[in-house]
Amino acid sequence: ETFDRALEMANDSKRGDLQATVLNDLGAVQAEAGEFSAAIRSFQESAGFAHETELPVLEATARINEAAVRIRDGRRDGLDTFLAENLRLTRQLRDCHEKVLCLLSTGSQYWLSGWWLGYDASWRRKAYESYLAGLASARILEDHRLVSYSLGYIGRLYEDERRYDEALSYTRQAVFIAQQADAADALYQWEWQAARVMRDRGDTEQAIAGYRRAIRAVEDIRNSLSGSMVSFQTVVGPVFREFADLLLRRSSTNQDTQAAQRDLLEVRATLEKLRQAEIADYFRDDCVVQSQGATQIDAVSTRAAIIYPVLLQDRVELLVSLPGALERFTVPVSLQELTSVIREFRQNIETSDPLNRFLPQARRLHDWLMAPLENSLGRDGIDTLVIVPDGPLRTIPLSALYDGNQFLIEKYAVATTPGLTLTMAAPVAPAKAQALASGLTESVQGFNPLPNVASELAGIQSVFATNKLQDRTFKTASVEREVARGSYSIVHFATHGHFDGDHDKSFLVTFDGKLTMDGLQETVGRRRYRQEAVELLVLSACETATGDDRAALGLAGVGLKAGARSVVASLWSISDESTAMLIAEFYRHLKEPNQSKASALRAAQRSLLKQERFRHPFFWAPFLLIGNWL
Repeated sequence: ETFDRALEMANDSKRGDLQATVLNDLGAVQAEAGEFSAAIRSFQESAGFAHETELPVLEATARINEAAVRIRDGRRDGLDTFLAENLRLTRQLRDCHEKVLCLLSTGSQYWLSGWWLGYDASWRRKAYESYLAGLASARILEDHRLVSYSLGYIGRLYEDERRYDEALSYTRQAVFIAQQADAADALYQWEWQAARVMRDRGDTEQAIAGYRRAIRAVEDIRNSLSGSMVSFQTVVGPVFREFADLLLRRSSTNQDTQAAQRDLLEVRATLEKLRQAEIADYFRDDCVVQSQGATQIDAVSTRAAIIYPVLLQDRVELLVSLPGALERFTVPVSLQELTSVIREFRQNIETSDPLNRFLPQARRLHDWLMAPLENSLGRDGIDTLVIVPDGPLRTIPLSALYDGNQFLIEKYAVATTPGLTLTMAAPVAPAKAQALASGLTESVQGFNPLPNVASELAGIQSVFATNKLQDRTFKTASVEREVARGSYSIVHFATHGHFDGDHDKSFLVTFDGKLTMDGLQETVGRRRYRQEAVELLVLSACETATGDDRAALGLAGVGLKAGARSVVASLWSISDESTAMLIAEFYRHLKEPNQSKASALRAAQRSLLKQERFRHPFFWAPFLLIGNWL
């Protein structure tokens, strides 16, 4: 609506410069929304007005923006002619900052076209021509940042052709000039590119040093990347994963056991940085991931194994912390195949199906993720598995993996954590707990009633000292007031909730509105600065979309956002009757002496599993324990 009004005002003014500017901005918004045909029309109109009003820079910019949309939409027809004309027009511009940007953009469009649309090597030569022109103008302007980008892009072309000496020469020049210009956004890209080149030409030690420099550079700009339109995972996640892969390969050939262990520990530490960055990116809040782990959590309990899956394109590596050592297991399954089975498993397990269509996937996932570890787990008497899931693994309940005879939860207590450094692992005294129990039984805001929530809240009251907010008393302001004045170690929400790929669209339903993730931080989260932090946050009727890894990332990090040490939450919304039973059992077992949260949840899930009508994992599996499992 804002752009429609702006365009209307520009048209009324009869000023072509305003019309060109507004249409170019409108096209960018439309392209971001995937409205490619509309975006192309806007850019074409913008370029037309810019031409009429003799604004050559804006005309070139609009045409280059149009070319970007054509490439994204796979429109091959006439693309070569269109890009050639863009290059011609851009080279005619006077030397200025915008001219260099247009030349580099055109070069990158030639490069992308060659990769995405299958054109021959001549398209790389055209990219080279455009980059060289950009480099010449950037040097005339003495714009060191753009000189660095020009050199780096030329190095990338040589990297594509496996001409590693030339690639490294140009890339090192780009690194040097980026350092001079203090251009951290360029520096990480060229340090990364140099590391890839050294890796590909077989110089492992130099490549490892290069990846370390690239990751340090990434950390310098993490705040600026957080919350950008493209996720941190997509933009720079590969830097971390490629480095982890290289360390793992070196570790596998290292005859020095201690050196191999150091490599494995560095792999885990590297991926911890990525976990932190992903959570901060999702919530657009770097403070969420301030390190909470006061101790090394894999040394807290001798009966718990920390399982750290590393998902690589060609295989899965399982790093398992067991008493005395970090063990490694390699599974020859590709990320594509693993993801496909995970998606099918999640889709099938969300329905209480008498044919148990989820079982083949549950068995395959068990064979990949758990079977390789069984001898080691049995040898060390492990009774609890703490898993640090990655990517698609965040979207499934690992407790429902099946070995052909038993579900995983029948053999182990299972917990997850978003990261080792993001978990405060310490036992608590649940017998002294006070609870704030809130929920809805009535239909509000178009959501279905949850009649069994009343018995769910009553079950909590029967175990712990509880203040209850139900239906009309469960209002957003009431929750804020109670949390502020109470000393609750347990905060329980029995209400509809939704986790979305966009954290702004994630919420819990209250009687009079919705409690967003930022709102949860403002209410529950303020307790993190008091001595009595919230020990346990329970969200008993939430759901995340099937196959939405980013939404699952929000579920994994909600405890960090809310300042709670542990979270029990559901991956999908289920029968509120079975939920009420499971929650009552969980709290009853939690109050027993020497009972951890993980073992209490396991006991509650097994109690449903033993009942024929609730045996299907649809009823008990979606409940995850996230964070402190003790």
